[in-house]
Amino acid sequence: GMHGTALFFAGIQGIPLYGAVKLIANVFLLDDEEEDFDTLVRQYFGEGWYKGAITEFAGLDVASRMALTGLLIQENRFNNNPSLEETIGFYAGGPALSVANRLYRGGSDLIAGETQRGIENILPAGLSNAYRAAFGRYAQQGGIYTRRNDPIYDDLTNGELFALGMGLRPTEYSFRTETSGALKNIDIAVNKKRSFLNKQYYVAMSMGDYEKMMDVYDDMIKFNERHPEAAITPESIEDSMKRHAETTKNMHYGRSFSTTYGDAIRDIRDSYKQ
Repeated sequence: GMHGTALFFAGIQGIPLYGAVKLIANVFLLDDEEEDFDTLVRQYFGEGWYKGAITEFAGLDVASRMALTGLLIQENRFNNNPSLEETIGFYAGGPALSVANRLYRGGSDLIAGETQRGIENILPAGLSNAYRAAFGRYAQQGGIYTRRNDPIYDDLTNGELFALGMGLRPTEYSFRTETSGALKNIDIAVNKKRSFLNKQYYVAMSMGDYEKMMDVYDDMIKFNERHPEAAITPESIEDSMKRHAETTKNMHYGRSFSTTYGDAIRDIRDSYKQ
């Protein structure tokens, strides 16, 4: 009965054992360069089964509020790749650290001229939701936009504004943010691996370690087989080596400076007296 109720109200992702299966799959079976467990499940079963009947037909994402997963150890929804310090702070700091972070972000936004976002962060979460939907950004813009004013979910209805004020997100908005976040994580992981291989190749070449160069080249071939769209070609390797050499040329005691302001930085450097 408990599993059936969870399935109806929160979908497959709300079933108690889902979190354990997801953890095992993401840690041992999947890696950052491919779809995570959530993505595979929602692709196979569809959004209705993944989020539940109410979310599917009411147009409001209640699944995240009613899910029975992650009750003991929750993930940080706002940081998909936290450092060790951030992970420790998230679990050890608890609500107190979360409130402190909100106040810090709010103050930073107010100083930067982002008045609406600053007020939203300073207010408690419940009041912040009501403010956004009744008087703040959502009500004024008629939609949800990024900091650079790119639309995420525009043309909000009055019903959706009311739901947002109560802390419930529209189903479509939730779908867009969750899927785009998962896709961005894959994009970051693939490009990070590509850059890592190019850097390893340059370091091995600069040290004259030809055995290491061949090992890295074999890894590049495997990378190309897995990600042909982002393949590392001889031309891209040559371009990467030139960029690394240029970076090394502009190094000053282990730090590199931009080409835009590099000359001025060097003038300041040369003015030091020893």
